[in-house]
Amino acid sequence: MNQIVGIDLGTTFSAIARLNSVGRPEISPLGDGERITPSAIYFDESKTLVGESARYKSQVDASRYVEIVKRYMGDDYFPRDILGKKWTPSDLSSIILRKIAQDFESQYGPIETAIITVPAYFDEKRRKATMDAALKAELNIAGIVNEPTAAGLYYATVHNIKGKTLVFDLGGGTFDVTLLDVKEAGKSYDVRIITSQGDHQLGGKDFDMAIMKDINKKYEALYGNQLLESKEKEFQILSEAEIIKKELSQSGQVKRVIYGNDGPITYELSATDFELLIAPYFAKIEMLIENLVEDAGLKFSQVDQIVLAGGSSRIPLVKKTISKMFGKDPLKVGNLDESVALGAAIYAGLQAIENGSGEFSEAAQEVLNNVHLTDVANHSYGTLIAKEGNYNENENSFIIPKNTPIPVEITKTFYTISDNQTKINLTVTQGESVDPYGVNILSQKEMDIPGNRPAGQPVEVTYSYDKNQRMKCVFHDVNSGYKETIELSTDPDQSAPSENLDDFINF
Repeated sequence: MNQIVGIDLGTTFSAIARLNSVGRPEISPLGDGERITPSAIYFDESKTLVGESARYKSQVDASRYVEIVKRYMGDDYFPRDILGKKWTPSDLSSIILRKIAQDFESQYGPIETAIITVPAYFDEKRRKATMDAALKAELNIAGIVNEPTAAGLYYATVHNIKGKTLVFDLGGGTFDVTLLDVKEAGKSYDVRIITSQGDHQLGGKDFDMAIMKDINKKYEALYGNQLLESKEKEFQILSEAEIIKKELSQSGQVKRVIYGNDGPITYELSATDFELLIAPYFAKIEMLIENLVEDAGLKFSQVDQIVLAGGSSRIPLVKKTISKMFGKDPLKVGNLDESVALGAAIYAGLQAIENGSGEFSEAAQEVLNNVHLTDVANHSYGTLIAKEGNYNENENSFIIPKNTPIPVEITKTFYTISDNQTKINLTVTQGESVDPYGVNILSQKEMDIPGNRPAGQPVEVTYSYDKNQRMKCVFHDVNSGYKETIELSTDPDQSAPSENLDDFINF
């Protein structure tokens, strides 16, 4: 039977889950038997390694090693050349996806359709780059889903979470926090996303780097020389730092011997000192949570429960922070490393049912038909207009405000600003500022309109945004009937070249 899957393409670890015959999600072990795999690549002389085997090689030849690609998704290129080649983050991510898919299909058969997760606060460019990676991996992608939305789906349907629920998702490279409302009526679940906040440059890898810098600082104080004399050594110490971080989640004190060119150092770190090292990151986390609760129009006491996702949520400071802010501990349910992939598999099933695709047993159809999800726009979308009172300056006018439930269609009317005006600038923006320099420009073009008319001609601007995150923007000069349509989509560009990836891949 062809498979419907959800893939958590993580910054540090990735996982794939499928729907079983009764509509329940289950993690699918990969080729090495592990349920999650490092999002790492090593280009060996004769073989491309992905996962734990790649990480082992990072200390042998760092020039062939790649990790934390997701941090750069949407950038033109990964920040360094590998094998003398400039790589886009989509290229590198596609290698990870292709290996995950290959391992899966060798056990379960062809993947019919897949959903890939993205951080809730990924902008349009990063979402599009993720979809492009899926195309290059030759996956049939039905769409993307926000990571905390996927985790919320999993906790609601599998662990029977109800009420206003905060999903705290702290992964290796990104942080998202989402509020959702779950209502249950009999066997039916109604999951409504309220709002999200996040930072795609904050995660457990930053905590590892904080420990690494502290080790280097103490080594330099002892020997007068840097410990991190090469990229290979840096990867080695980062690996040690990750081990120290994980040990501190189990004990209050860690002592390890670290070796360098000038000799060894006995490095000690207490849980208290570790919390001081990462305090700036948690100050940002607290601010994002406060913004989230304020955006939702709630008090902290009105949040019924907090659930965790992402491996870095195991850090004890997470529980301390949540308990301090909400006056209650997070629930202990599910597997932090797997909840996003499991929820993505549920979402993939919902999409397949809605599209009339896939083959499901009666039991699976019953489960999926009883789950109803309402998502929201995670960013505001608008257009640039002339500022009232000063037509020489522009400002951003929101058409679809952040947190608007989707699908949605909204029309606003604007007016031409001068007599005999013959052109209108059509700009589609994404962001939360009225300042045109504080938003992303997603599209920009001009539309010709008839001259010989006075100022004040009405122009209707209609944005429609569907739940697959496709947006159509129609600019309509009402009196002339002239129209211009701009379509934005996270769908991959089917004409995008594969960059001859096969020349570099040999699993």
